[in-house]
This record gives sequence, structure tokens and C-alpha cells, in this order.
Amino acid sequence: MGRTVWSELERRRKVVSESPDLERLGKRLRESVEPLLDGAHEPPGSPALFAGYAGFCDRDGARLRFDPDSPHAHPCPECGTVFTRPEDHQAWILRYQLWLSDRALRAAVLGVLNEDSRLRDAAMGVVEAYAQRYMSYPNTDNVLGPSRPFFSTYLESIWLAQLAAAVSLLRAGGLEISGNARRMLEESARLIASFDELASNRQVWNNTALIAAGVALDNERVVSRGWRGPHGIRWQIEHCLDEDGFWFEGENYHFFAARGLQLAAELLRATGRSLENTATRHKLVSMYSAPLLTLLPDLTLPARADSPFRVSLCQERFAEFFEVGFSRTGDERLALLLNTLYGTGNADPAPFERVHISELEQNHPPTRLDRSCAGWRGLLWMVPELPPASGPLFEPGARRFGAGVLVRPTVHSVIVLECRGDPGGHGHPDLLNLTFFDRRPIFSDPGTGSYLSSSLAWYRSSLAHNAPAPTGRNQAARLGSCIASGLERGIAWLVAECHDFAGTQSRCRRSVIWTSDWMLDVVDVTVPREMSVDLPLHLPGPFQLSREASAMASAECAAVKVTLPGRTNEELLVERGPAPPTLDLADGQMREFLVRRARGSGRWVQLYTEPGSSVGVRETGPAIEVTAADRSRDTVEVDTERLTVHRAHGGGITISLPATDPAVPLVQRPPVYQRITCPRLAELPEVASWMRSFERPDLHRLGKDSYRRSEFPYAGVKSFSAVTAFCVVGSRVCYLATVTKPQICAREPDAPAPDNESPDINSDGIQCYLDFRGPAGCIAVPAGDGSVRFSPIGERNLYPVDGTWAPTEDGYSMIVTIDTGREMVRGTTFLANLVVNELNPGRRLRSGQLVMTGGTGWVYLRGDREPNRYEVTVS
Repeated sequence: MGRTVWSELERRRKVVSESPDLERLGKRLRESVEPLLDGAHEPPGSPALFAGYAGFCDRDGARLRFDPDSPHAHPCPECGTVFTRPEDHQAWILRYQLWLSDRALRAAVLGVLNEDSRLRDAAMGVVEAYAQRYMSYPNTDNVLGPSRPFFSTYLESIWLAQLAAAVSLLRAGGLEISGNARRMLEESARLIASFDELASNRQVWNNTALIAAGVALDNERVVSRGWRGPHGIRWQIEHCLDEDGFWFEGENYHFFAARGLQLAAELLRATGRSLENTATRHKLVSMYSAPLLTLLPDLTLPARADSPFRVSLCQERFAEFFEVGFSRTGDERLALLLNTLYGTGNADPAPFERVHISELEQNHPPTRLDRSCAGWRGLLWMVPELPPASGPLFEPGARRFGAGVLVRPTVHSVIVLECRGDPGGHGHPDLLNLTFFDRRPIFSDPGTGSYLSSSLAWYRSSLAHNAPAPTGRNQAARLGSCIASGLERGIAWLVAECHDFAGTQSRCRRSVIWTSDWMLDVVDVTVPREMSVDLPLHLPGPFQLSREASAMASAECAAVKVTLPGRTNEELLVERGPAPPTLDLADGQMREFLVRRARGSGRWVQLYTEPGSSVGVRETGPAIEVTAADRSRDTVEVDTERLTVHRAHGGGITISLPATDPAVPLVQRPPVYQRITCPRLAELPEVASWMRSFERPDLHRLGKDSYRRSEFPYAGVKSFSAVTAFCVVGSRVCYLATVTKPQICAREPDAPAPDNESPDINSDGIQCYLDFRGPAGCIAVPAGDGSVRFSPIGERNLYPVDGTWAPTEDGYSMIVTIDTGREMVRGTTFLANLVVNELNPGRRLRSGQLVMTGGTGWVYLRGDREPNRYEVTVS
């Protein structure tokens, strides 16, 4: 980092010595690195291997507690059970690797600032110990990109960024690393650079690691790759932060990405470079204030998309993030937020400090914070004294943001409608989901727990949200539109809609009107007459349901009363499902919720009032009347052109509603399919000689251009290639493949499952996809005696399947049939795809794939999901 860094450290040393806040922070950090000084903590002898649901309690799903001093005993925070399974040790190694590199960086910061040789030596000791072991960690069986100390590239990027930043500080303080350490940094940077994740939040950390390594190595080429590369930091700021400063994948990923952007910016600034040019400065500054747009009044983050539920900002990592943000932007709103955070929490932070890992999200109850909790970044970059700030953190008003529209009727309340369900692949099918907070949560988005839990499908379902969906299915479309929002004369309103949410020719518009006395929720559905649609209502606790002879019903809990005028052809159901997950990612307890179900088009009306309220509601033609205890009546009229509210005691609004928001597309474009033909055969060919029954144009040869790799590139056609084809026989769609592969590696049926997907994706075999009057699919694995073992793909409806396989001189042949139950005549069309999986000796996870519709790229995160399919016509 050169002379620029050294002069900055000299100035910072003086600032710290003159600031009581920074001195207290330094002392607190000094306590956190004490474990490094006794020499008891060294890099583990093996890398962190992926072990599926390891590290979680198999009783309640909670993430096991991490203790750096306890590698083999791991208590569950929910039930107290102590787990000692080998796979839980693997999960411990992952967190320990990040904890150790984090402590090395803290020791380097303190050692250089305080001119403490013991701390500098301790930090350098960790770096050199890793340098001795790094190349012994195998780069294999990874889940998300190549890596040696971990099983995913982004984890190695966090680890490398911390160690490289420590090296830069130590070098600025007069120490030099060994040749082994230099080679470790170079090799790790090379490996990370090989895996470009484009716009992903993980790529932020890949880029930050390259910048950190390049700075530590004085290698301008590596710095430039992370900074100005094709998907480097500068590109990501310009393309992945919207105009409000939000990261495109949602609030949860916003903070993970923003911490990486923050560190990258500081590393570049320390070497005289700056990200704050005219093209990026606005977004880089706005990323600090963006979360204030959707923050809930109790200082928790909305659990939109794949976010954890009810995460409070009263935690160390948020204080540190906003402290550095304030020092770089001077934004008074951040000063107000920090002053609000300090003293708000109710839990003692002491139990969390010893195990805290700066870059690993570990959520816990709101803690009592002060400026001494701001972490090593705060020690280097926050202002010496935070200026006082007072006043309300939130202001009443309405606004749109990336994923939806919200209104704050008061400083204690917020209402949100979701208008987009697919932020970066982490979105849920929850268009028009209602979130309502009024001094406490009333309707909440449930977020998600662990990605490895089988409950993930529930939390990602439409039924888990307060959102309309076709009965028994998730929403079919993922894009909606805000129509109108505002706050005027004590009345707030939000109107949003989505098209094709239940398939073609379907539409839904949701209108929410709030007053200080009541809130009205009007859901207008347009669907084919025979279609049934559900509207779930997840109340925040146990409720009492009352049904009246007039088809009126009401449900009441401790937080809200919901009055439900009946609708023609409606059923009112009480269903059960998991409540939102805990902070430890355990599944929520099972609880009841309401479902309004009706066929055809129509209107649902819900009136929300205080518990015990006698306010009533009824529909009178186009009007909805809300009657108070004194029999005064407010009237609301909602149609496609206007929203009108008349208050009984004077006042009201009339709002013209546009037909749609032209700025937002309503319906996703359908995928473009490749079109091919397939023959109709009289009978199924023999598996060993099936290619004789096909003309050359009907055969598809898969090799290098069809390959998706894992850690290693394509080895050649003699190592792995295939000839594939489709045909139909009667009512069966047939998938045929002859695979060249010297050694067949079929997964045993009782082998441990590495994740929550079908374990058979990690085996030699084929994946068959079909969409004919509904999606279907299967994974076929060669078993003994020529039989085939089948497992369904995802939650797809599986038609009857059959198959056979036979070994060949240099691999195997396989035929799989899916019976559609309908004769496939000439001209019949269907959608299909075929994937050939590759597992090599000595591996637990697949090595690669051959994909009929085109490969290239990486096999990671693909699972059994294949959106690209052929449109096949029977010839």
C-alpha cells in the first residue's frame, strides 16, 4: 500500500489517541484478538468440505452455535442438544477459517496502529501458517466455484480479502511476507479470477479479494481486474445498484454486497485511487441511505425475498457499516440513524463478541450498542466524534422503490405492496404481497430460513405470503406494476397490479386504503370462470374465527381484527404452515392461517381494525361502506379508473388511476425455444443399438460446446461425450443417450445427500425434462442388472417413467420413457431437454454436465433446474 498508506496510518494513530470513542473501540478489539496471542489457534489441517445440512440441529433446524475453542461439540441454541457429528465439525471449520482470518486482520490493524510487535507477529503468524497449508487443501468437490480452504469461491474471497488486507497493513508497518505467503496470495487470486459470477453479490467479494491481493502484492494487473474488469467493482456499482442505491437482489444481499463495495472503496482510496467519479459517486453514496427507505419502524429489516426474518439493525456489523458510511458521506440521516441505534437494543453484546465474524452474517437479538462496537473498519475510518442528531428517523409519505411501493402514514407505521418477485433469482412468487406494520408487525413477509432445509420450498411459495395465487400452485408471473400511491388529508393509498399471475388471461389489482380508524384491503381478481384462486391471510398470532349467517366472517388476534365480507362461490379455510424462521434459521412453529378461496373473477374485501373494534364493513354495489360505532359511514369506491374516499365527518380524496404503469413491464417475455423434430417409432429400440433407428439429423452430439465444468475444464471427447436423441412411441416420450466415459460412477442410493436437492444429480446418469400439458421430469441413474433408479425433478408432477441401460465398450447407453397418457401423433409438440451428468472417481459432487440445449460455463448452482428447453415436433 506504499507511502500513501503509511502517511494515512500516521495520521490515524494521532486521531485515535485523541478520541475517547476510538480508544474504547481499540481496547475492545484488543480483547477480541487475545486468543491469537497464546498460540492455540492455527489453520485447520483440512478444508471446510460441504456437508449438506451439517451445522444445523436435526430436531428444530436451528444453526448450531459456533465456538472457536470447541471444534467437536456444537450446541443447538433452541433445544440445547450438543452435536458431535463429523459433518458438524466440517461446518465448524468453515466458520473457524473466517474467524481466524478476521482475527488476523484485527491484530494487524491494532498492531500497526499501536506499534505493538506482539500483535503484528501474531497476525503474520496466521498468514504464514496458512501459506504452509494452502496448497495442501484440494480444489475439488466444490458447491459454488473453485476453492481450496472452502467449498465456494466467495467464501475464499472473504478469507483472502481479510488476509491480504492484513498483509498490506503489516507491510506498511515494516514487515515482509515470505515467498510461500506471496505464492498463496497469487494462487488464491488466480483461482478467484477464474470464476466470474457476473452481477452476483458474491462477485463483489471476488472483486474485492482481487483488489486486496493486488494491493498486498503490488500487482497493478490484479488490482485492475477487480476494479475495472468486465464485471469489476466499477461495473457493479454502475449496473447493480439502482438509482436509490439499492443492490438489485434485495435488502439482505444489499448489505452483503455493500460491505464488499465499502472495503473495495477503502482499499483503493488508501492507495490513491478513488471509485467516487461522476459515474459512480451518487450510487456509492446512496447505498448507505437506501436501506432507510424500507426500514421498519422498530429498526428491523423487511424479510423480502430470501432475507432472514426480523433482523435488527442493532447489531455490530450495521453500526460499523453506517459509521464508515457517515464518515464518507456526511449524510445527516446516517448520523440520526446511528444516534437512534446507540442505546436502543436490549441484549448484552458481550456474549456475541468472542465469536463475532465481521463478514459472516450472524443475527442475534437487538444488542445495546455504542461506538466501541464499530469493529476494525470503524477504528480505521469512522469520525472521532459522532455529532448529535435528533428528530424522527422516518417521515410520513409514499414512494416507490425497486421491488414495490410503500407508504408511511405515520412515523410508527408502514404499508408495502410487492410489485416484483424476481430480484436476482432470490425473489419469491409473492406479487401484491401485503406487509403492514403499525407500532408492531401485523402482516409480515416470512423471508427464508436455511437454503439447505426442506422448508425452503414453503417459504418460497405463494401460499406462505399474503398474496393471491392459483389454488395449489405458485404465481405464474414475476413482474407487477405500481399504479398509484400517496398520502393526503390523513388518508394513505397504494394500488398495484399484476397480469398473468395465474396464467394467461388472468389479472389481479390490489388497493389498500388507510385512515387513522381503519385500513381497507380490496383485491380484484380476473381469471377464467373455472379457475380457483387463493388469498392467504397470515395473522401474527393465534386468532379466533367467527362466522356469521350473512356470509360475513371475522378473525381476531392480539394485534388486529380482520372483517371479511363474503364473496360468491367462496370458501373460507383454516390451513397450517410454518411461521417465519428464527434468527438461528430454525423453521418457525406450525401455526394456523386463513385462506379465502373462490372460483372465477370477483372481489375480496378485508377490513383491518384494532382488536375489539366494532367498526363494520359491507359492499353496496360499487361502494364499500365502513361503519363506525356511532353509525357514521365512510364510503370507498374503487374501480379501474379512480379511487374515491368520502369520510363521514368531512374530507376525502378522489384519485385518478392510470390503466398501468408504462415504466414497468407487466409480463415477462416467454423464453425463446430452439425448435427441432423427433421421429415417431413403432416400438422402442434396443438400448445397446438404438442409434440404428435414427437418421443423422435426429442425433445430437454433445462435447466441448455442450459442457459445463466444475473445478477443471473439459477433458476431451474420449473422457466424456454423448450422442442423444428424442423419439415418441405411442404415448411415451423417449430420451436416448449413449455416453462415452471410461468409468461409470453411479451414486449408491444410501450415500449421504450433500444438499436439499435430489442427491442423484451427483451421479452418472441423465436428467429428462418434459412439458406437455404440464411440467414433468426425472433423474435417471444406472443401477444393477440393467435397471434404472428414478427420482423426480424438483416438485414436478412425474408421469409414469421407465427405463433401461447397458454398459458399452467405452461407457453406457440409456433409454428413459415418460408416459404422457396421450397418443403422440404427427405434428404433436412438446417442450423437452436432456442433460448428462458426470461423476468421477474420488468425488462426492458431480464433475460436470453435457447439456443438449448448450453448455459452457459452470455447473455450480444448477441443481436440477434447466430453464432452456427444445420445442419438439413429432415428424
